[in-house]
Amino acid sequence: MKPGRSDPCSCGSGKKYKNCCMGKPEYYPTKQSSIERGQLAALAAAKRFAELESRARSMAAQYPNSGFARKLLAESLYMQVKDALHVLRKAMEFLPNDADVFTNLGGVS
Repeated sequence: MKPGRSDPCSCGSGKKYKNCCMGKPEYYPTKQSSIERGQLAALAAAKRFAELESRARSMAAQYPNSGFARKLLAESLYMQVKDALHVLRKAMEFLPNDADVFTNLGGVS
């Protein structure tokens, strides 16, 4: 259910909806649990890229605004010699200051 103009914004910013997310694309949760994030990071560290791809896709579907999930999905695709460019571009939207995303973007461009 969409909040009213003067209701607190559902993104958790503490601002009124009209001063925050009103007029922006539909809000989706972006926060994964530290356990979920840790599991993805562990798969990346273990170089289990096929499983990482599957889990990161699932997390990206569950948390559509998650730059973290897209960043690791792109890494898994790149390491499997698959097209990662579109996923990295999407990750860049959510992680505009993440050096890893830009480094990886330069590597696949």
